[in-house]
Amino acid sequence: MHYFGFLGSDQEQVLAKVDTILDDILRAHEKKKYELFTRHLGSKQRENITEQQFLGAAQETNKRLGSYKSRRFLAGLRRGDQPMLLWAANYSNSEDDIMISLVLDQQGDKVVVNWFWVE
Repeated sequence: MHYFGFLGSDQEQVLAKVDTILDDILRAHEKKKYELFTRHLGSKQRENITEQQFLGAAQETNKRLGSYKSRRFLAGLRRGDQPMLLWAANYSNSEDDIMISLVLDQQGDKVVVNWFWVE
């Protein structure tokens, strides 16, 4: 059973809320757009990730994995009181499934990203 916490109980509804956020983050990485990347981050994350750190990570990811192609949702897990959503993604330079993880939180009425990882 998936854990979606404050996002809701229905997978379709939750993904409708989160897909735009993940699309923006993936596009930001590919195009190296720091403002687009930080648009959905929680305030602590925004303070902790400098533009230089972001650009270095984006360059490394792009070099290693190539272009993002597609993803499929795998699971919603509990991480404290925050939902962690997992996808298997495909990239142009890899035949393997690549895991994408998002940990989400609420700040006021906005859904924000507290953690993002591509591995």
